[in-house]
Amino acid sequence: MPLPVKLEDVIEALEMTADSTLYFLDRRTGEIEMITDEVWSAAENDDLISEYPDWQRELILKAREIQTTDHFVELPDKFEIDSYKMMERKGFEDMAVEWLEAEGIPFTRGDEIELSAEM
Repeated sequence: MPLPVKLEDVIEALEMTADSTLYFLDRRTGEIEMITDEVWSAAENDDLISEYPDWQRELILKAREIQTTDHFVELPDKFEIDSYKMMERKGFEDMAVEWLEAEGIPFTRGDEIELSAEM
C-alpha cells in the first residue's frame, strides 16, 4: 500500500511551481521530486550522464525512472494552478485536496500525525 503524502508537501510544491520545473509525486513513497526542464530533456534524449556533473547525474536517472514507470504522477503545472484558482476561487489547500482525491492518492494533513504521536 502506498504511503500517504503530506498535504503540506504538495502545497509547498504547488507554490514553488515555475516555468522551468516539473514536480512529480512518487505514489510508492509519498515523496515529491522536482525536475528541471534541462534534466528532463537530458533524460528524454537519453543523453550520456557521464557528460554531466555528479550532482545532475542522480537527477537525470530519477527523471528517466519517472519517464519509464507508472510510479509517478505529475503535479499540476503553473498554468493549471492559475486557471483553476481563478475559475474556482480556491486556495492551494482546497485545490491540492481535490487533485489528490481525483488521483486516488492517500494523504495526511499533518494533524493526524500529531494526534497519533500524542497517544
